[in-house]
Amino acid sequence: MVTGRAAIPTPALVVELDALERNLAAAQHLADEHGVGLRPHAKTHKCAEIAHRQLALGARGICVAKLGEAEALAAAGIDRLLVTSPVHPGWTTRLADLAATGIDLSVVVDSAASVAALPPAPGLGVLVDVDVGLHRTGVTTPEAAAELAQSIGPDRFRGVQGYGGHWQHIAD
Repeated sequence: MVTGRAAIPTPALVVELDALERNLAAAQHLADEHGVGLRPHAKTHKCAEIAHRQLALGARGICVAKLGEAEALAAAGIDRLLVTSPVHPGWTTRLADLAATGIDLSVVVDSAASVAALPPAPGLGVLVDVDVGLHRTGVTTPEAAAELAQSIGPDRFRGVQGYGGHWQHIAD
């Protein structure tokens, strides 16, 4: 008779809870130790329960890649979200609806079209996406970032973001 993990039909998610809790606590401790606000990205787990655990440990909020992920996590009670993909003009109504729930919601923009697509939702935070060398999204000069930030306005502007995925897993 097959027992243990070998008895679980695949595909299946198996989480070693002690290891998960240790890793979540270690990440938060490292951020706290260095005075950095941790906002983990849910794309690694896509799980509201894990996001709740991260927030309970002190995470500033949770990042998501897509608006649909923000909607799903908000429905599960996650109330501090940053959508890291630049706003798409087709999102206006959905963004307004999500912002109207009262959660702490922020989005990123990388063009005048993205800024124009922002709904007039009070409390919606906006960050400027800067290209830090990956050449996928983001403005490419400091001048363009400053111009975009000015167009957002001081009541909504919350900062900048840049995704340096090409810097991961560098041995040295």
